[in-house]
Amino acid sequence: MAGWGSGAWGSCDWGSCDEIPTREAGITAVNLFGVDLIEVLFGVNVRNSEDLRDPTNWQIDLLSSAGKPVTVTAVQTDSGPSIDRVYLVVTPYSLGSFYCVSQIGTVLSSKNEILVGTMQAIIKGRFTKADSLSRTRPAMYDLRPTANFRNVLNAIGRQDDLIGGSQNEGDEILPVCPTIS
Repeated sequence: MAGWGSGAWGSCDWGSCDEIPTREAGITAVNLFGVDLIEVLFGVNVRNSEDLRDPTNWQIDLLSSAGKPVTVTAVQTDSGPSIDRVYLVVTPYSLGSFYCVSQIGTVLSSKNEILVGTMQAIIKGRFTKADSLSRTRPAMYDLRPTANFRNVLNAIGRQDDLIGGSQNEGDEILPVCPTIS
């Protein structure tokens, strides 16, 4: 048993715990920013940890019969100790194909609780307005997901997507994510 006062404040009686508490929360939304950038939103603030930023703790499974596999090459986050979203830099997905985005590592809430909710979400590969903006730029501009110019295009394109009607199009039956083992 841990000594008196050794646990996180408010996490256990008398400030000490024998085990880390769990919390029912998980991924609430996945947004496409471009063919190489995906935003993942959590239901609660999560600890901005090395595990969360490790690309090997993220998996994107192809669910369609046609399409190319996608790999997470980097994970971008804000600089604070707790965050509510991450950005996955990925190899380009296939337009029209369905994918399951899964977080396969341990994610801790900002209150040091292990998240035990759904850590998966389905996306359908589509061309975004940020992709359209990127196609019209002069060749000298840097379009890597980490570039400042790309961040401006992402912000403009995302807002245009939200008001322009290309988000959540159609009433398609979505496939089911495979069970994480």
